[in-house]
Amino acid sequence: MIRRFRKSSDSRRGQNFVELALLLPPLLVLLMGMMEIGFLIHSYSSVAVAAREAARFGARGLHLTLDEIADVAWTAMEVSLQANESNTAIIVTEIDIDPDGSIVRNESEKFGTIDAESEVCLSETCAPDLIDVDAMQDENAAFSADAERCSESAGFGCRNDFVIVEIFFDHDLKMATPFVDFFLELPVRIDQQGIMRVLVRRSPWDSGT
Repeated sequence: MIRRFRKSSDSRRGQNFVELALLLPPLLVLLMGMMEIGFLIHSYSSVAVAAREAARFGARGLHLTLDEIADVAWTAMEVSLQANESNTAIIVTEIDIDPDGSIVRNESEKFGTIDAESEVCLSETCAPDLIDVDAMQDENAAFSADAERCSESAGFGCRNDFVIVEIFFDHDLKMATPFVDFFLELPVRIDQQGIMRVLVRRSPWDSGT
């Protein structure tokens, strides 16, 4: 009886080891995948916050340069994601909308070395995934009316403008998660935009350009 009990307990122990060996790899892959998704969500939210904060800073006034606006985005990206020029591109664009409704792309500059193009669209027909400035102007018709009233009352004009901050970030895997490259194109490109309206009173010596 003792020998039989020992044999049965040994066989059960061996069976447990076999089951553990079979279940452990997929469980580890699942756990690592969940952690990678968490890192990806963190990168996504960090890029969105950086774009929003830079655009909010740029909305303070047209006297700010594109470099100053981009520096705010760089600071936020470096703190949260340790971003650098090799995995990040920041495009800052200023859009001038005069009281008569005319739209001009005043300035646009790219910071960073990764391959990325601005998604700001000024044409009459824009693709759904682009930033339609004309639609933005239509949505803010009341703001344009305020600018016209300001122009009439102040005598030297107002501006109804936008500052657009686009951030492109290449998210790499934090761990050597197997089989991920079968499902995702690596690195994962994250792009977010921050758009803020700028209403700045022109000075009397401003010629209106």
